[in-house]
Amino acid sequence: MLMGTMKPRYASNSRHDLTGLPPAKRDILKKGRYSFPNAIMASRGCPFNCDYCSVTQYWGRTYRVRPVAEVIAELAAMPEDHLVFVDDNICGNPAYARELFRAMIPLKKNWISQGSITLAKDPELLDLAAASGLSWLFIGIESINPHNLKYMGKKINKVEEYAASLRTFRDRGMNVLGSFMLGLDHDDKDTFRHTLAFCEENRISGANFYIYTPMPGTRSFAKMEAEGRLLHKNWTLFDANHVVFQPLNMTPAELLEGFLWLYNSFYSLNSLRKRINLSQPSLLQTVALNIGRMVRRQAFVAACRS
Repeated sequence: MLMGTMKPRYASNSRHDLTGLPPAKRDILKKGRYSFPNAIMASRGCPFNCDYCSVTQYWGRTYRVRPVAEVIAELAAMPEDHLVFVDDNICGNPAYARELFRAMIPLKKNWISQGSITLAKDPELLDLAAASGLSWLFIGIESINPHNLKYMGKKINKVEEYAASLRTFRDRGMNVLGSFMLGLDHDDKDTFRHTLAFCEENRISGANFYIYTPMPGTRSFAKMEAEGRLLHKNWTLFDANHVVFQPLNMTPAELLEGFLWLYNSFYSLNSLRKRINLSQPSLLQTVALNIGRMVRRQAFVAACRS
């Protein structure tokens, strides 16, 4: 390769060994500009292979981990107790997660991350996560319709187990930030109302709602393209806040309006009263999250309509 030129794509023949990774240079971050300046990664990848997800396409169907001792050393050097693991699935390898959580307990950190709802079925691992300081877990609930879960290859989620699993997290003192996709092929105009009722009945502390977006490189994208359902390929709008495909059971406009109605309804004082009570885990954090999103609703809606 000539100096001063770039190839269109760089690809390695093997996955990088995560042993010996240097710690992030957090000192270059501007103080006060980040909710969690203490961000750390213990693993890369996800053991699951959902049709819509780009994680497996990017990392390959692998789950690589850093040595626990190196993660603990980096955590111990962090000046603050609050941190976020940016792993795609912090409990993707239960044996590794047990070792990591057990080693974290003496550090007395308070942390958040994302993982699968299957954690609720492993009492030992769940107890270790709680003891190590897990306060919030971002979980891809995705849909309350089992046909949608089958459609997108989300085999690990069982709708009939949702209520018990979410209650299990609450009982361990953990908040769930639920993730929901809207506009799937088995969704209709009633889906938004049913999803709000589900969130309120199961006391979801916070939620991220997304318009279903077939990302390039995924099996979902290939399917939508083959069916001629992509509305365009303006990649700047493939952000899960704009409709980029033709839904089956509603118009693109109806999907956008239903999505915004759900967001506004969930992040309202009326919904907050139904979902939150004084025994809520991390009560102040939960209220702050919800109020913050209420305050920003108008700007969010304007961005989605642009």
